[in-house]
Amino acid sequence: MTMQMVDLEFFYLKTDSKCKLLANFLEKNSIPFVIRDVATDFDAQWDALLFRIYSTPALKMGKSVLRCRDIFEKIDLREEMIMKFVNDR
Repeated sequence: MTMQMVDLEFFYLKTDSKCKLLANFLEKNSIPFVIRDVATDFDAQWDALLFRIYSTPALKMGKSVLRCRDIFEKIDLREEMIMKFVNDR
């Protein structure tokens, strides 16, 4: 059995409703991701600062980051932007 490498990191906060919307979208589209809980994981907090991620949700692949302002237009999920980010990396 081959382990699938998951490159998509999801900077997440459990109490953030936008994080829940994004997680549902990623799961619905079978996009694998790793949760980086910035409330409980010191390494996730540190990485968020290094990549200038100051709010959740945020997605990171390699050195590329998609921030909350890129993921949402007010309260609407920008699905095309997310899919482009995931597929272009």
